[in-house]
This record gives sequence, structure tokens and C-alpha cells, in this order.
Amino acid sequence: MENINRYYQKYYHYLRSAMHNSEYSKLFKLADSYAHSLIRNYFPSGKNYSILEIACGFGALVHSLKQRGYTDVLGIDISDEQIELARKFGVENIIQQEAIHFLETNNRKWDIIIALEFIEHLSKEEVMYFLSLCRQRINKGCRLILRTLNCISPFFGMYAFGDFTHQTFFTPSSLKQVVYRAGFTKVEAFPFRHDLRSVKGCLQEILSQMVVWIFKIVLACHSGGFRNLPIITPTFEVMATH
Repeated sequence: MENINRYYQKYYHYLRSAMHNSEYSKLFKLADSYAHSLIRNYFPSGKNYSILEIACGFGALVHSLKQRGYTDVLGIDISDEQIELARKFGVENIIQQEAIHFLETNNRKWDIIIALEFIEHLSKEEVMYFLSLCRQRINKGCRLILRTLNCISPFFGMYAFGDFTHQTFFTPSSLKQVVYRAGFTKVEAFPFRHDLRSVKGCLQEILSQMVVWIFKIVLACHSGGFRNLPIITPTFEVMATH
């Protein structure tokens, strides 16, 4: 039986086999936009923090954080193809490591651990173990930031089953449950938010909110009110404090 890790070695090739360098450039710009939102929404003030990004791909977010003055940033990814791309584009502080193995064997503690659209690639048992390891590797009072697919979203199927390697799916409520179970003391869930510094970002956010509120009105009609309506953006984010 073929090991799924062998698939991950060429993961990016399967997803983006037709991409050109200009499209990679767009991904770097997108990562820079997300870095701005990440810092604004979840980072503490100051830049003297150690940051680990799990499943960093070819390091676009790592690169953007370093460009913004965060010097102690490390990205890990299982794919040798991704690491090769990172080197091609001059991204530093990227190493090839499987996430759970890295957290098991590297005793360093971090101020911020970021895992974006990663945990859906794990089994339920692996999710629980991964989150427990994250808690062990985060300094007291510091943060884990997750982003994953949202089961409640009306667009869930398109995202969830567009990738063969997806295994485990969450609602904001279920992910908060398992993160608390891992030993984090404060866990909050948030809808995905666009970068509002550009006209494009503002239009994306306005259109997104229009669609979201249409579905929320439908949900409210079925539930009998607008109280405690769930997050229904296609992805959502969780910030957990140790």
C-alpha cells in the first residue's frame, strides 16, 4: 500500500502543475496580504517573537513575516518539492520536516505556532496528538493560530473534496472542543477576513458578507432567531492561548 507521505512529496505538483512564475508571484502577494491580516488580528504587539509555521509550502508567509521585521521565523514542510521551490525563490529559514516528527524531536518552545489549512490533512487521532504537541511546544501565555475548512459553509464540499488528501473536517465548535481538550486555556474562533487595505480586498469582503448574511437569514428562519448563528465563511480561524 502506498504511503500518503509519498503523495505529499509531490503535493504541489499535483495541485498546481500548470503554474508559471508569474502565478507564484501572485501567491507571494497574497501571502503578504494575509500576513498583514494575521499580524493585525492575532499577533501581540512588538516583533521580538519566535514563530513556527507548520506546512509552510514554499515559504511565502515566512518570507512576508521576515520582510515585516520578524527575524526569528522558521517554516517546515514535508515536501522536498516545496523546499526546492523555496530555495529557488530565495526564501530562507525553511526546512524539510514532517510536522509531528518535528514537534516530537525538537524541544524548542515557540511564542507563535501557525498551521494554515493543515489539520484537515490529519486523521482524528493525529489531530489530537498534533494539538497536544503544539501545546507542549508553545511558551506559557503564547498562541497557536489555525485555519481550516468550515463544515457549516454552503461551499464546504467544493473545498473539502477538491483535495484527495483531506481527512478530517471541523465546525468552529468542534475544533474549539478538541483544542480545549489538548490543554489550551483560551480558544476563540473567527471567520476568515480579507485584507481591507485595497479596493479589491474591500470588495471581496463586502461580497463575502452579503453572501454570508443571505445564508444567515435562511438559518435564522429555521432556528427561530439571529442569536448564536454560526460562522459560515468557507474557512475559519482559531486562536488558542496556552
